[in-house]
Amino acid sequence: FMQGVEKGFLKASDIPALPTTKGTDTKRPAFTKEQFDHLVQVATQRMLETVNAKQLYERTVLLNFIVFAANTGMRTMEMRNLDWRHIENFHMMMDKPPSDLGDIGIWAFGKGLPPQKLIPRNAAVGALERLFLATTKYFGEKPEATDPVFVNFKGERVASFKGSLKALLTAAGLEKAGDGSNFTAYCFRHSYATWALQRDPPVDVYTLSNNMRTSVEMIQKWYGKVRPEDQKRILRGMDDKPDD
Repeated sequence: FMQGVEKGFLKASDIPALPTTKGTDTKRPAFTKEQFDHLVQVATQRMLETVNAKQLYERTVLLNFIVFAANTGMRTMEMRNLDWRHIENFHMMMDKPPSDLGDIGIWAFGKGLPPQKLIPRNAAVGALERLFLATTKYFGEKPEATDPVFVNFKGERVASFKGSLKALLTAAGLEKAGDGSNFTAYCFRHSYATWALQRDPPVDVYTLSNNMRTSVEMIQKWYGKVRPEDQKRILRGMDDKPDD
């Protein structure tokens, strides 16, 4: 239209007002704790049903990926970029497993943000230990500091768990959430935040946003309707005293 005005074919007043559309935010679903426990159980059972070392290794990595993801809240790209050197005290893992290291921090890289140390939940440390041991056993040597944490059977950095995760979700009957949206790898980050806010007392949004490398505004935008379990009990009337 503006080109027509410039060439004299149209008057500015002739330009119609075009409606603008505002993009809608698609909120990713979170697993309930019961759903996640079921997913872990199915993943574990599938490990026991493997027929060769390659399949056992791949399913071991997948199982510990979902445990790690749900207990760190890291973005998929941050986990893809993760090397063993980004785990504090990596050099000590050469002599003893991560579970013996006490509190550890993980340096996250990605999304154009400066590197930042985050604090994982204890279950994530166990996942690191199992990954370290599985990698050592499958390849016959301990990983180097510059090696990726998540590697495929060829020793290459895992680019995506999309296919294997989809197969696991299908086996667990968890392809879709209650609202009909698909469960994906990113839902583990969403679950991490949801569970943190459901704790009693909930993790404060500043601490949570800082550990997830996001803003308080984003936490409030995506998770503002998440209620701690004690509030759910009150809303359901479970804390009401019976009438005399």
